[in-house]
Amino acid sequence: MILPYIKKCCIAASLIATSNLSASEITSSPNGQVKSIFEVKNGSPVYSVEYKNKSIIADSALGFDLQLAPDLIKNFKITDIKTDAVNEKWEQPWGEDRLITNKYNETLITLTQQDKLSRQLILCFRSFDDGIAFRYEFPTQENLKDFVIMDELTEFTLQENGQAWHLPAMSKDRYEYLYQKQSLKDLE
Repeated sequence: MILPYIKKCCIAASLIATSNLSASEITSSPNGQVKSIFEVKNGSPVYSVEYKNKSIIADSALGFDLQLAPDLIKNFKITDIKTDAVNEKWEQPWGEDRLITNKYNETLITLTQQDKLSRQLILCFRSFDDGIAFRYEFPTQENLKDFVIMDELTEFTLQENGQAWHLPAMSKDRYEYLYQKQSLKDLE
């Protein structure tokens, strides 16, 4: 009688432990209007970005081609997730504003390849009220000590009807101009 009870408890504990390591993770900005969505689709890492629940960046690939080593683009599974919220001010010595507010929500996602090498890659996503940022981290590990990146495969799949603020540059009389707002299709 006690054995079936223990078996049910072990299964429930296992489901609770793995439920936090889903195939997708959303990092929302402090005001909730900006979201970075990270997913593992068919073993490959992808991200997208929404603003006010509207897609800004559609599913975009992440990863690396390596020299003389298997690539870091597939066979991944989320194996750890850590979150943090930051709200701090720092002072800059020059510029328009003396005090800068640094407020964001952060998610660190550890990916582990599901093969004999079991290499790990950490993705750090930060969502601010006015945008997102992300970076790759390479933790110290036996099967990824010395390596050469041949190609970074990060994509930015912008929506076709998107608008961009851009800075024209490199003209014959000066290097920088004022920012301009323009349709993405007009920038091609």
